[in-house]
Amino acid sequence: MNHIQEFAMSREQTVCNQSDSSTDSSRRSANAAVLSFEGRIVFGSRAASFADKIARTFPGACRMVLDLSRVEMIDGTGLGELVVAWMWAQAHGCSVKLAAPSRRIRQILELTHLTSVFEVHPTVEEALRAFSAEAVPQ
Repeated sequence: MNHIQEFAMSREQTVCNQSDSSTDSSRRSANAAVLSFEGRIVFGSRAASFADKIARTFPGACRMVLDLSRVEMIDGTGLGELVVAWMWAQAHGCSVKLAAPSRRIRQILELTHLTSVFEVHPTVEEALRAFSAEAVPQ
């Protein structure tokens, strides 16, 4: 079991017992999994749900695009989840790209220097095209 899966499993009870009005979705393209998030990725159930969704997707997808277009807010916990996902991907020869952050989310990523860690693309389609130009991970 990898770190992000352990982390998500340790918080599974919290996620199952708290309701949230926002929704998340995922889809697969020809070359990557696209995970779309909505609302706030903050301390508590939303950050745990975010980590759980990523953990469930990684075993079957070595390339992942995180669609942030509908994310209103992300705090330190949410940013930490992004970093854990990036670390796991790097350790396993996989890749994560961020797509379509709002101006506010983009500013947070820049302020925390995460734009030097992640490739950030203006749209999901551009992130998918960037994967198309790369060699397929083994």
